[in-house]
Amino acid sequence: MTYGLVMTREARSRLNRLRRDDVRAARLVGEAVTALLDHGLRLGPPLVVPVGAALRAGEPRESLDYWYRRQLTLLQKVRQAVADVAVSRRQLDRQVTELGRQARRLADLGAQAAGAGRGDLAEAAKDRWSVVRHQQVLLDASCADVRKREAALLRISRQVQNQVDTFRSRKAGVEAVQRAGQAQQAVHDACTEADGSAAEDAESCAAADGAVAAAHAAARDMAAGAERLEHEVRGPLGVGPPAMELYELRLGTLTGRDLRVLCTIETGGTTAGKAAGEAGADAGTVVLLAVAGDRTQWWDWYDYALPLARKRLARRASRGREPGAEDEAFCGSRTFLHNWYPGRDEERHDGAARLVARNRGQRLAAVRRRRGLTQGQLALRMGVTAARVAAIEEAEPGAVEVRTLADYVEALSGRLEVVADFGTERLILD
Repeated sequence: MTYGLVMTREARSRLNRLRRDDVRAARLVGEAVTALLDHGLRLGPPLVVPVGAALRAGEPRESLDYWYRRQLTLLQKVRQAVADVAVSRRQLDRQVTELGRQARRLADLGAQAAGAGRGDLAEAAKDRWSVVRHQQVLLDASCADVRKREAALLRISRQVQNQVDTFRSRKAGVEAVQRAGQAQQAVHDACTEADGSAAEDAESCAAADGAVAAAHAAARDMAAGAERLEHEVRGPLGVGPPAMELYELRLGTLTGRDLRVLCTIETGGTTAGKAAGEAGADAGTVVLLAVAGDRTQWWDWYDYALPLARKRLARRASRGREPGAEDEAFCGSRTFLHNWYPGRDEERHDGAARLVARNRGQRLAAVRRRRGLTQGQLALRMGVTAARVAAIEEAEPGAVEVRTLADYVEALSGRLEVVADFGTERLILD
């Protein structure tokens, strides 16, 4: 399965700068995008990760700072919504009061006209009074709805404020635990280097590792809670859910360069893709939203890039995906890869294949670790050396033949299946 390709103009500008200033980074990004176009989301981590999961799994202090800022922003939005609804409610109250005065005045005028024998004026005043009373009833109903919305937003405001206060307190505690654990780890490492007494202090080392692991777990739990709160208040704030999931291409684990590409995949073919003659337009379209690399403060980049990406996608969804609607913010097709990849197509596809193989090796290694096995223990099961297992997981040349992969999987109590995919038919080749 192959996909079409479009990108924001910001992403294209960034890729062009990479080609000019950092050829190796441009090659790596081009190869990673090619892998995504050919394989889609089935690549999985560590190369392709959902943004939400990535934000929850970061380094605790940075992750907690990021989510704390998001909650403060959320609290500001809720408070602004409360203020806006309060203004609307006061305006409606004034209109209802004014209509009440008009109704009383019309009633008085009708009574005066009837007393003066002017039945025609009395009838006209009564008709006008009926219209005003109807308007008053309608506004009363609107006022009741607005008051209910105001009360709901006030409850949400208190809920978010309580969450922010709790988050701030827990954040300080988690950061303290992490600092203590890391300090203990540093002391243990220093002592080990000095006198080689690691075995004697194994209990202390385990305690330090446990403290750091607990900090990571608590940070993930707090981030998940903050994300749930955001989902809960979307409805009352009148904010719909995100149109589609955002993903990241992360190249750090596989290449040693911390390059990230913010993207999403639109299902189904786009008119733009079909017009461009893309072979994979019916499969869907990869949308590149932002590109960055080698940053020390990634969370600042997320603060900037994620809102802009969602804004671009919302605009794209509202204006349609015709070529003319893409001119302002989006551009591209698969042929755009030729413009900013600093190499031949054969090199790009070969690089993409290497990334796919390394990604597969890392996923196998993750399964091994979940099974509680070291490379040496798995090597004993396979009857090979630990270096051979490492070569498989690093996708070194000659180490990823089908028979070798089958032995690796079988050593983990699994079974490798080779599937021939003909589009309308899939055959399992054992």
